[in-house]
Amino acid sequence: MYDSATKAALPEGGVATVVHHGDGQRIQWTVKGVDPATVDMAREAARKNGMKLGAWVSLALQKAATPEEDSNAAALIEEKIDTVSGKLSDEIRLLSERCVNMSAELQNIHTALFRVVLDEKSK
Repeated sequence: MYDSATKAALPEGGVATVVHHGDGQRIQWTVKGVDPATVDMAREAARKNGMKLGAWVSLALQKAATPEEDSNAAALIEEKIDTVSGKLSDEIRLLSERCVNMSAELQNIHTALFRVVLDEKSK
């Protein structure tokens, strides 16, 4: 009745109909047992996000089906990146300050050596 991709997309406890549109197909399905208040909430959320109900439900299901570990891992990675980025910024600032100080010291040494050379020439 359904191909393997269609079967994989079917919800348990739901009814699906394959509707053919030109070259592609669209799966229409109904999930039994969803209370009307939940459907209304989904419609309102879709409207607020400027989405059609089917697109919003699809996105919500994908988010719900994504393992929480993936979300936590992404948050941990972002936190580590922020920490490393902050440390690198601090190190770059310190190195920049050291370069400015070394430049000033070299200028002082240059000036002192120049004076010594002038003093030697005047003798």
